[in-house]
Amino acid sequence: MRAYVIAFNLFVAIFITGCTSAPSPDISEVSFRSGGGQLSYWYQIVVRKDGTAEYLGDVSPERRRGPKSFDDVPGEGAKRVMYRGRISPEQFNELAKVIIKNDFFSLKDNYGGVADAVQTTTSVVYCGGRKEVSNQIGQGGEKLTEIERAIEQVADHIAWARAG
Repeated sequence: MRAYVIAFNLFVAIFITGCTSAPSPDISEVSFRSGGGQLSYWYQIVVRKDGTAEYLGDVSPERRRGPKSFDDVPGEGAKRVMYRGRISPEQFNELAKVIIKNDFFSLKDNYGGVADAVQTTTSVVYCGGRKEVSNQIGQGGEKLTEIERAIEQVADHIAWARAG
């Protein structure tokens, strides 16, 4: 009986230690949300380790970074568009490496406070937890900018198909 208790305690210690460092295999989801505003579109990109990718936004994924047209003022009841796609394991692993390399888990939760500035939010689900970092006009610094850029680049290489 004592051997089982020792083995169980060892298993728990190894499991907890493995989760706290959040290595790339433990990252299961990465998302990026751009808050939109008067000059830019709102959109959200979600990629998962299982290969699924989702896009929800005011416009198609191809138009997400273009300037907002004054003809695009949504009317009452306007609906956002949804797209689905696939991400390869290699793409996801490379994205996870960028997140780890740029020390995402030690970044502050909020780099903002600028009135009327577009806010972006990067979120990472890892080993049962979630970390979100909000950013306005690049205040999060080069590390956060590199992570945001990597997510956008992955999204640019996904073959998106309109859902529903």
